[in-house]
Formats: sequence, structure tokens, C-alpha cells
Amino acid sequence: MARLERGLPVLGGGAVLRQNPLTRPNKTKKSPAPRFHAATKAIRDGLREAYGLFLAAFRDAAEQLKAGDRSARFPLGSFPPGLPFVRTLPAMPPYAATVANRSSDSSKLTSASVVNRTGPIFKG
Repeated sequence: MARLERGLPVLGGGAVLRQNPLTRPNKTKKSPAPRFHAATKAIRDGLREAYGLFLAAFRDAAEQLKAGDRSARFPLGSFPPGLPFVRTLPAMPPYAATVANRSSDSSKLTSASVVNRTGPIFKG
């Protein structure tokens, strides 16, 4: 309710300047911000409906992508969810690590290579 409607006079310039700018109000209005700011209820309802359609189209496309369809079409202006990271590895020998040309002493390596999934890691 406005001050004049309640019969209270306006403060005036001097009273406003005498106020401490760091003082907090005694009571604040705590309400969530509206999802859409619109001039009329009809426009707000239209925006809510359009957002619902956008959300439904996004969820349908996300389900298609999750099912493996990489050509799923997302609504304009949306950001599709990221795909999982898949690292491709080169063709592997039957064993993860192989040692070739061991000397008679099995604890030493000669000029052989120990190979893992990324290639040679040790050359003796």
C-alpha cells in the first residue's frame, strides 16, 4: 500500500538525505522470482505453454540420443547433453604386456621392449 493511501506523508529530500544508506529494511518481501515477466496474464500463459513444448521436445531428443540415435534433433536454442567420452585404443597383442628376447637370467632384459596399450614403455 502506498504511503499516501495509508495517510502517511512523504519523507522529503532532507529526511531521505539524513538516512543511513547502510541500514537494512525491517521487513523484506520474500517471494520467488516469476518464471516469466510479461505485461499480461495471457502473454505469461503463452510463454509458459511454449516453454512446456520446448521442454518436451528437448526431453524426447535426449531420450533418442540416450538410446543411441546420434541424429536426434534438439530444439533451436538448446544445448544437447554431452556424449560419454570413449577412448579408442590401437589393436592389442593377446597379452597386455609382452616381453621379447629375455636373457638366460629371467630378471634382466636385453634389447627387448615391454609393450603396453600405448606402445613401448621400456627399451633395455
